[in-house]
Amino acid sequence: MNLKPSKSRVFAIMMIVSVVLMMLGPGATGSMRNFAQMLIAPIGDGGMYVVSALKPVSNSGGISPTDALQLRHENDQLRLQLVEAQHRLALQNAEHRREMLDVQEIRTSAFSPREDNPCELIPARVVAGDALPYGKWRVVNRGSDDMEGSPVLSRLLITDRSKSIPRNLAVITSSALVGTVAESGAFTSRIQLVGDKGFHIRGRIIRHVDPAKPRLIMSNRPGAAGVVTLDETNNRLEVLAHGDGVSGLIIEAVAECEKVMPGDWLVTSDAEPHLRTEVRIGVVQEVIVNPADRRFVTVKVKPFVDPATLRDVYIVYWKPPL
Repeated sequence: MNLKPSKSRVFAIMMIVSVVLMMLGPGATGSMRNFAQMLIAPIGDGGMYVVSALKPVSNSGGISPTDALQLRHENDQLRLQLVEAQHRLALQNAEHRREMLDVQEIRTSAFSPREDNPCELIPARVVAGDALPYGKWRVVNRGSDDMEGSPVLSRLLITDRSKSIPRNLAVITSSALVGTVAESGAFTSRIQLVGDKGFHIRGRIIRHVDPAKPRLIMSNRPGAAGVVTLDETNNRLEVLAHGDGVSGLIIEAVAECEKVMPGDWLVTSDAEPHLRTEVRIGVVQEVIVNPADRRFVTVKVKPFVDPATLRDVYIVYWKPPL
């Protein structure tokens, strides 16, 4: 017996149902649709019911010991990474606070903001020193004003500036001048250290006043010419210093009657257009009498900052562009 309905029979039933639904109206159609959904829903969601029923059985044993050990190992690694990240963050915060204190100290001691001479301190970090532990020389790249191949004592800096900055800007630490900008590019600058043979600067020697050991000097000041006692009003001596090509500075042709002595300071002069204030450069280490003319002496100066320990510096930018 063939129970399979024929196409004509199915078509006839569908036509009859359509006619009945048309006669019953839209209200009856909605009710019948809702009833059909209730009958069909269990068939459509059968897979979900089966999965929900079998899930507790499949998870009854929990994770395997190997998976548990792996998860514990991963958690330990994540915990260590978190501790290391917190430590790095604490170091960065401490370094940032130190830099802010340095900037505040510099501004307070030497670079107090003035309306006529605004000053910006650009932080920078030394990233390249000497290639060899016993070498101190660098060779200037093409494009600089120095002769190609001429040795210079320099350091490479990383800055936060995407554009080059002017040459000859002063480079300082929180306590002393260390050099000037020799060349600059995007995010990098090369500084010429004070010990470089091509480094020149107008400065002042501050002769220390010791009441217990008065120092007699020859004064050329109007109204006070002649031999006078060194005091706070006449202890500054204008000089021109240059690097010795190794690590220090030399001041030549200083009058012997000025009585410069070891321990006196060399500082910058406010006549320098890129500094305009007194910043320490070094301390007088040796005074050598000129054998050809004993009226003059040569002064050797040791920088306050050791280039080997140079790391964080600041580039002094007077009147930076807006």
